[in-house]
Amino acid sequence: MSNQMVMSDFPTNSSAAEPRSVVYIVRIGKFVKIGFSTNLPARLDTFRALVPDARLLLAKPGDRTLEKRLHLLLSEHRIVREMFHDEWRVHLFIDHVEYDGLQRGLDFLESSTPQKRAEKKRSDREKRVHHNRTEKAELDAYYASLVAERKERLGW
Repeated sequence: MSNQMVMSDFPTNSSAAEPRSVVYIVRIGKFVKIGFSTNLPARLDTFRALVPDARLLLAKPGDRTLEKRLHLLLSEHRIVREMFHDEWRVHLFIDHVEYDGLQRGLDFLESSTPQKRAEKKRSDREKRVHHNRTEKAELDAYYASLVAERKERLGW
């Protein structure tokens, strides 16, 4: 998403009755910052003054509650306070938000927490074991029927 498109979503004219608060994700070097601002253009200028290659990845209308929810859902990648490792879950969250909306992105984060991934892995293993046992039991029954049929044919 280009910065121009994002910036046009958040007017900065002085005639606005109240500033729009946004939750943003900015790449700063090899890390990302998830933060909250009521003046995103000024905030981005501050980042770029400190780190010229700072890049806005996502900005959505929101408040501190949304910011804290994102911090909690991405806590496994936290470095310190609002800084996080630039990991796959952050980028997939951004993709989900851009294509399917904020709620879909939040649903993705909630379904991909380490605990949920461990539960899914355990569930998948249980299904695989059950399938293998069922398949083996069916094969055993089939072979037993072949042996019984042959014994009957041979008169044993």
